[in-house]
Formats: sequence, structure tokens, C-alpha cells
Amino acid sequence: MDFDRVEIPYGAYWSTPFARWQGKLQHLHAMRFAAHVAKRELAACNIDPASFDTGVVA
Repeated sequence: MDFDRVEIPYGAYWSTPFARWQGKLQHLHAMRFAAHVAKRELAACNIDPASFDTGVVA
């Protein structure tokens, strides 16, 4: 996959809360919180976490 000349059009992007925490979540560890949310959502969707063999954090 070629990533040369990649652009994100204005208004067509999403910023995670990890990028700009200033409020009630600022005391949380970002990776632990992300793991907590992922675990909860996988359970809600009945997806077995053991089915994943690789994960990418960018």
C-alpha cells in the first residue's frame, strides 16, 4: 500500500479524547483506559479477544 501524498480533507477527521484531555478523564492512564473500553465493547459484541493475534496502536 502506497502512502505517498496522503491528505486528510478538512472536516473529515476524528480526534480521540486522548489527544486533548483536559477534563474529567485527565487522571486516567490512556492505554489502560483504551484496554478497558476495548474489553467492554468486545464483550458487548460477543467477540472473543482470543481471536486476535495482533494489535496495532498508532
